[in-house]
Amino acid sequence: MSTVTQTAQAFCRARQEYHQAFRDYFDSQVERLDANCFWQLQPVFVHEVYSYRFGYGRTNGVEQAANELFRKPFAEQFTTFGGPDVPQYTLEDAVRFAKSWREISRQLFDPLLQCTEIKSSDSYGDLLDSLPLAGQVVVDRCLPADKHSDDAIVTYLQLRDAVRQSAALKEYPELSPFILNGENYIAMNLFEAGRQYFASRASRESDDSEVNHGQT
Repeated sequence: MSTVTQTAQAFCRARQEYHQAFRDYFDSQVERLDANCFWQLQPVFVHEVYSYRFGYGRTNGVEQAANELFRKPFAEQFTTFGGPDVPQYTLEDAVRFAKSWREISRQLFDPLLQCTEIKSSDSYGDLLDSLPLAGQVVVDRCLPADKHSDDAIVTYLQLRDAVRQSAALKEYPELSPFILNGENYIAMNLFEAGRQYFASRASRESDDSEVNHGQT
């Protein structure tokens, strides 16, 4: 077996080990962002999703939006051209944002199960995965302390109208059908972007360490 083949096999094993290590870290050690921080970053991500998917017409717009959310702290570039102001945040904050997105989608499962007309488990999961795009008001109405309150969303028509009328989407009308009908894999793309950029940061730190060591 050639050296290059052995090296390639070692690389594949190391990559698999890292992928599992990052998943374990994400599942067991990463905490959710507090609600205020999450909903401050959420408009930034919504703008990126809209820009890449509809502004640039990219079919992989969600993937590119997730990458951009992580690229900003990685490159320490928070300037924006149009869209909401971007608060400064760390790579760890972005990973916690991804964790929060996943957990909010999971929280929505039981409250909306009886009100939706979607019978396919896959389609229902797709809806829950995309629903945080609609903004805090819509999500809070889906998770009311009192399900009998006037604002509580208890029917699919209420949910559909809430998404369509969401103030958070006023500048992004294409996102309403995107949320209600899409198969967008948002939580997955956020997780993948986090895994990629954590590895990129480790690689950069390793390179910097070698350079510094060579200069001593």
